[in-house]
Amino acid sequence: MAIRYLYQEGVEPCEKDPLKVSIDGYICGAIKKVYGGYQYFPKGKKTGGETFASVGDVQRSLGE
Repeated sequence: MAIRYLYQEGVEPCEKDPLKVSIDGYICGAIKKVYGGYQYFPKGKKTGGETFASVGDVQRSLGE
């Protein structure tokens, strides 16, 4: 299982658009900036996981 983050070159993650997350080439969700930090939202869900202080913290929680 390979988790990848689809960054946009030259743009800070989550500052302009959510940071898409893919597993084995399929988009499975996104990391979004929310009040108080950043959250991972699975594809098709309106509620996210735990709120973290940084994008890196969210990525670590997903198992980089």
